[in-house]
Amino acid sequence: MEKLPSLSEKQVAHVIDQTGVTKVTKMLIFAASLGYLFDAFDNTLLGYVMPLIAKEYTITSEMKGFILSLALWGGVVGMWFWGPIAEMKGRRIAFQGTVLTFSLFTGLAAATWNALSLGITRFITGAGLMGFYAVDLAMVSEMTPTRLRGRLTSAITVLYPVGVVLGGFVAGLLAEKVGWRGMFLVGVIPALCAYVIRRHVPESPRWLVSKGRGAEAEKALVQMGATPGIIEEVKQAHPVETAAPASTDSSLKVKFSELFSRKWLRTNIVALVAWNSCSFAPWGVMLWLPTILVEVYHFSFVKSVMFSTITFSFGLLGRLCGVYLIEKIGRRPLLIMAFSMAAVFCLAFGLVTDPAWLLFFIAAYKFFNDQGSLGVMAYIPELYPTRLRVMGNSYAASSSRISAALAPIMVGFLMGMHQYTLIWIIFAVTYVIGALTIWLLASETKGKSLEEVTN
Repeated sequence: MEKLPSLSEKQVAHVIDQTGVTKVTKMLIFAASLGYLFDAFDNTLLGYVMPLIAKEYTITSEMKGFILSLALWGGVVGMWFWGPIAEMKGRRIAFQGTVLTFSLFTGLAAATWNALSLGITRFITGAGLMGFYAVDLAMVSEMTPTRLRGRLTSAITVLYPVGVVLGGFVAGLLAEKVGWRGMFLVGVIPALCAYVIRRHVPESPRWLVSKGRGAEAEKALVQMGATPGIIEEVKQAHPVETAAPASTDSSLKVKFSELFSRKWLRTNIVALVAWNSCSFAPWGVMLWLPTILVEVYHFSFVKSVMFSTITFSFGLLGRLCGVYLIEKIGRRPLLIMAFSMAAVFCLAFGLVTDPAWLLFFIAAYKFFNDQGSLGVMAYIPELYPTRLRVMGNSYAASSSRISAALAPIMVGFLMGMHQYTLIWIIFAVTYVIGALTIWLLASETKGKSLEEVTN
């Protein structure tokens, strides 16, 4: 059989741009979106049922914060594990493996018998849960047309607040009836369905080309919906000037050396600060808000769940606006605005006591916070070349899992010390740092192909 000619990354980009959005593209986006929904549902659900878990296991506020953070600590390990897997073995294997790990250990959490065993399952669940953050974002960035890349990549995060609201709704409806163990079983079946869907998504053509596997990249493009005519037209219109770089022999050591070299220092700083700015406060708020409403404002369990669910639903509105604005005004303006406004409303929430104002400020905070999170997830993968995209994004994101894991622990200690206002001051400062870093160091990627951004 005659060997298919190799493609360059620029040719792959042109083919994807001309092919546009296909059924396979939609399947990819849908599968990735479900991952974010399950992420939000799982972690929000844990926050909602924590009072029930604490009652059975008789644990302190500090221990609550530690258990709430364990999936995030597992996420750090997961990103450091799945990032190299995606770079060396392919996006597709990591795309499937992350959600399968999450599914299995979510179900096993229902069979735990003490706080330690619950913590272990939560840790491993987090390794799968957070692992797909960097993998999914890279795949969608690499497999969508330039003119829509920002919107499509950011769109996969839109279902995140839906998962938060769904978690609250299900918890309020079923938690006291089926118990917290039954609640963990709820998410297993749909998560396994998402795994089945992911098996039908082809490998990233850009990754294949970066490995010198041009023939396989061409087949993947055909699987995505590109016609042989489009591929041939691109080859003739954009001939390969030099041989495609074959990086099949590139070791992880070489990739580490390049990623953490001076060449990518500025990009790494932007990625590090942006990811931490959009992760620290939200996890502290999301995991602790129901408990804060019960312990500080003396809400009933059901009222705290409903209040949290209503306010978190504003995150969906924020993300929908962000999907529109990210290609309209660009990544930098969106992030600067979102981080700045999130700081204002986060601090305001910590300074008021009237229930009506509490609802307004936390809703406004969620609106802008979720815009910022959406912007970061779409923007950061664009800053790295294909050979480093998952690793660069995953390591920056993994650092944010550390700060996110520290957030509920910090809240637990400050709650125990009755330093309630200090919690919100610290959260607001993280957003200000993020806005300043984007303003001073970040470059705009709107309207540019991935190859134009990184070359």
